[in-house]
Formats: sequence, structure tokens, C-alpha cells
Amino acid sequence: MTNATNSESQVIRLSNRRWVRVLGWVVLLAVLGLGLLGYVNPSLKMNWETLATMCGF
Repeated sequence: MTNATNSESQVIRLSNRRWVRVLGWVVLLAVLGLGLLGYVNPSLKMNWETLATMCGF
């Protein structure tokens, strides 16, 4: 492999990691948003135990 191929491979790996990190943040924000919505809106009947059950904990 040449140096150009190695650097292209590193860029692709970094790009993949960036998407995984962005996806993780989006999922975290969605879970926290659901929790906040359940806290603010009592008719929703969403609490932290229900949210944890939905996530598999």
C-alpha cells in the first residue's frame, strides 16, 4: 500500500466513527427528550421506569 491509500483508509475510518458518534448523540437526545416529555406532560404516563424498560434495562 502506498501512503495515499493509507491516508484515504484513515479518512474513511474517521468518517465512519463520526457517523457512529453522531448517531449515538441523536439516540441519547431522543431518550432524554422522551423522558422530559413524560415529566412535563403527566397525561402521557411516561416515567423513568417505563423508559428504562423500553430500553431493555
